Amino acid sequence: MSDYYQKRLIKMRLSWFALYEKTNNVSFVCRHFAISRKTFYKWYNRFNTSNKDIESLKDRTSKPINSPRKTDIETIHLIINIRDKTRFGPDRIKFYLYKYYHKDIPRSTIYVILKREGLINKTTRRKKKSRLYSFPNPGDNIQLDIKYVNGYSSRNIVQYSAIDDCTRIKFVKLYTERSNYNSYTRKV
Repeated sequence: MSDYYQKRLIKMRLSWFALYEKTNNVSFVCRHFAISRKTFYKWYNRFNTSNKDIESLKDRTSKPINSPRKTDIETIHLIINIRDKTRFGPDRIKFYLYKYYHKDIPRSTIYVILKREGLINKTTRRKKKSRLYSFPNPGDNIQLDIKYVNGYSSRNIVQYSAIDDCTRIKFVKLYTERSNYNSYTRKV
């Protein structure tokens, strides 16, 4: 946490205590600052037991001192050595450790160790660019799409969409019937 943030927290907590000293009412202080009584008493007791030391109002880490399920350093080095020699992934390293060293370590733990050591590089796949068909001169090729549009009237409406492959200019027209005359002769 940044020093600025820590200083703001200390200042805020001191304002709790100042208001409490003025009003002598914990419920009022908690309502005013929108905190629980448990939170107020936690910080108030911590502040008073430290002889009103301002450093006691800083947030402390809740990280455990010892982690009993932490993977030992010997196993971590073993996993790294297997990866360097064989280039196996987490699944095969798990199988290898179980078969030759009789160690049953979860695949996810092996993956985290390899990732932390920078031994797993995800290859980014290139996106395949869609090929845009284009002709050199306007009007050389026109894409024509026909779609039935229902729900706007009792008659069937047909939408003709034309896109020029050179200029990408779009043209849309609605007709009440689909016929060769509409499609070809009028050249939507």
